[in-house]
Amino acid sequence: MKRMRASNGWALLMLLFGWTSGAAVESVQGTEETVMSHQSVLPGATGPIWQTYVSPSALVATSDGRRLFIACATANEVATFDTASAKVSHCLKLDPCPLGLALSQDGSRLYVACASPASTVCVVDAGGPRPQIVKRIPAGHTAMALLLSPDGRRLYVCNRFDNDVSVIDLATGRELKRVRVEREPVAAALTLDGGLLVVANHLQAESANQLEVGAEVSVIDTRSLRLRKNIPVTLGASLLRGVAISPNGRFAAVTHLRAMYWLSTTGVELGRMNGNALSVVDLERLEVLGMVFLDQTASGAANPWGVAWTPDGQTIVVAQAGSHSVSLVDAPLCADRRCFPTTVLSAYETMDWPTPRTPGASSGRIGRGRRWPWGCGPMRPRRCGPACSTFGSRKRRRTCRLRWMPICNRCGPFPARI
Repeated sequence: MKRMRASNGWALLMLLFGWTSGAAVESVQGTEETVMSHQSVLPGATGPIWQTYVSPSALVATSDGRRLFIACATANEVATFDTASAKVSHCLKLDPCPLGLALSQDGSRLYVACASPASTVCVVDAGGPRPQIVKRIPAGHTAMALLLSPDGRRLYVCNRFDNDVSVIDLATGRELKRVRVEREPVAAALTLDGGLLVVANHLQAESANQLEVGAEVSVIDTRSLRLRKNIPVTLGASLLRGVAISPNGRFAAVTHLRAMYWLSTTGVELGRMNGNALSVVDLERLEVLGMVFLDQTASGAANPWGVAWTPDGQTIVVAQAGSHSVSLVDAPLCADRRCFPTTVLSAYETMDWPTPRTPGASSGRIGRGRRWPWGCGPMRPRRCGPACSTFGSRKRRRTCRLRWMPICNRCGPFPARI
């Protein structure tokens, strides 16, 4: 994968790909102040005046591109945006907090996930000029990220705080099954044939005080309705937000944050401690091919959110909510790990300590009677921080390889030498 190219002028591109981190509308006059909420992104456009924040949370376009449906989480409504006139033509009141949208291929049915402890999926007749609710389907805790199967018979719903995905039969309006995933599913994508459902879990399932932690991507077999595999993204991966499938169906791109908690806090530049990243998953072998950092020297790519592939499969488009920018990443052309830089956690807690490299080489001494046989010069002890499981325990410091970390006067900390 080649180095990322960045741009800040791609707000309209975000609309075309169905992501609204930057919102489908720009600003509107509120009751007492101007709020960053609703108006067309097109210059000179006009629309209705909202009396509160509206919080655009999801967007979907009709196949002909003439209308956009925008879910407004705070206003509890769905706005219909006419692209020809650049105006909002209608607003439909819904149940509280709409967070997800899915539109049938013919544009006649719009499905809206209204999030709550007992969420509902509102089925909207979107074929006419004024959309209307025709049915409500129960869902789980904080429903979001709706997906329709290619044949339009099933609806997949991510229940964030139930840690599962609902499979709904649209003919009967009943839930067929709930498939358990890791933790807090917030985004999902289907392969072209509809055989695999790729789910991005927002957080890691294990406790955060372990040595190796990281969020995972869950892959569900839609034919058997069973979890096929949980794929670890990378060490320190967290806050997964978006997932998209390549046009050929071979790869999945996932946006996330990357916390390199095993490094000493000697710098923060270029994401040394916390970085914004994009990982690519091989859906044939069900493993992560690699990861690329989105941060650049002059500017960071804070909070990567929406992600999409260009139709030719050559470029991955990532929207950054925190920096109000869009990044363009050269997509992998083949399933080869060598296309990605390697980032490996130094396993200093479980590794086998090496023997001296040259006969008669001096070994540094550290602690009480403990030797570190690198033979590269004297060592000095270094105290660890609260991340160590035995931090503050004087009785156990002899067995703690984090509390007494060897540092060579000439070579530096030993994890950098592994």
